[in-house]
Formats: sequence, C-alpha cells, structure tokens
Amino acid sequence: MTNKALLFFLLLFLACQSAFSQRAYLKGRIAVQNSKTNTGKRIYLDNATIEAESANPARSFDGGNFTLSYFNKSAGEQTQLRITYPEMEVVNIDALNTIIPSDTSLRKHIYLSKRGELASMILKLRGVAEREITKKYEDKISTLQLELTNQANSQLELEEERDEAIRHFKDLAKKLARINLDDANDAVQQAYQLFEKGDIEMADKKMEAIDIGNTVHELTDKIKLGEKL
Repeated sequence: MTNKALLFFLLLFLACQSAFSQRAYLKGRIAVQNSKTNTGKRIYLDNATIEAESANPARSFDGGNFTLSYFNKSAGEQTQLRITYPEMEVVNIDALNTIIPSDTSLRKHIYLSKRGELASMILKLRGVAEREITKKYEDKISTLQLELTNQANSQLELEEERDEAIRHFKDLAKKLARINLDDANDAVQQAYQLFEKGDIEMADKKMEAIDIGNTVHELTDKIKLGEKL
C-alpha cells in the first residue's frame, strides 16, 4: 500500500472518529405506569420503538432501556420523541418534548399504560370530583332556594362557583391521573389517595402545597445559578 493510500485511510479514520465523537445521545427507560403500586414490582417494556428527528430509530431492551443516537443535533438542543408499543400509549406526554442532555448518564423515564386506561382513569377521577362537588353545592342550592327564594342572583353566583369548582377539580383529576405513583413522593401519593376516596379538597390543599414547594425550589436553584454566573 502506498504512502498516499495510507494517508487517505488515516484521514478517513480520523474523520469517522471525529464524527462519532460529536454525536449526541439521549438515554431513557420505559416502564408501565403504576406497575409497582399495583403489582408490587416495577414492569419495564422491551421492544418499544423510539424515534426522533435527526436520530437513528431505537428499540428498548434489557429492562426497558434505550439509547437514541443523533446525527444532526447536539446536546442542549430540543428534541421531540415518538414512542410506540402495541396496544399501549404514553402517559407522561410532556416528557416527550425534551432537551438532549450533555450528561449521557442521565435517563429520560417514560411511562406507558394500556390504550384507554388513561382516559378511564381521568373519567373516574373526574367523576369523583363532579359527584362530591355536585352533592355539596346541590345541598347549598336547595337551602338557598328555600330560604332566599327572591334572591335569584345569589343562586346564580353559587351555581357559577360550583361550575368553576367542577372545572378546577376536573383539571386536578387529570393532573393526578398522569402521575406515576411508582416515583411519586409520600405527599403526592397521599394527595392521590385522598382524592380517590372523595376527600378532594384536602387533596387539593396538599397539591397546592407541593406546587408552592416546587416553585420555591426552582427559584432557589435559579438564584444559586445566578450567583455562580
């Protein structure tokens, strides 16, 4: 082999090495939502298909793990994942729109449930909310009608308050239904259990406290980041 040929192959090898080293990777793991809560054991899904723009399609294996290899994107860029598995659907859909991490040890956790289960859970929890709120406000409305028959405006305001409460607790029901209880802390699990039992107002207070705590934590992290900069 001539020196020119050797030089050509050496340059080609270095170019391939450079291209490989510049690739971005996103690792993740796919599990069945609430599997540990419902069965005592976390269930992972192999053979799920994971796709994203500018990435080679991947499949989950060896306990639900997957790695996407991007050929035209870098760490820090936005990516939209598409995950398919027969008769299953993604629950935490917000996690599909993510950032490619620079730390390849980080893993994106995706939760799937049987197709239709999420909708059923949302309807179930919404039904609890609507039943409890309707009962509460129907009692108030009946009392108001008996005692204040001439104050139609007060009744209308109360009905509007009831409708707003139903909308609020339906939204909370949807939020709770999307939570993966396997990874939720004790406070979130307590809120879920309270809601499911019908104590929806106490569940709402707990979730508000959790949201406030998360906001304070995020602000603290931003302040610390600003101090470092």
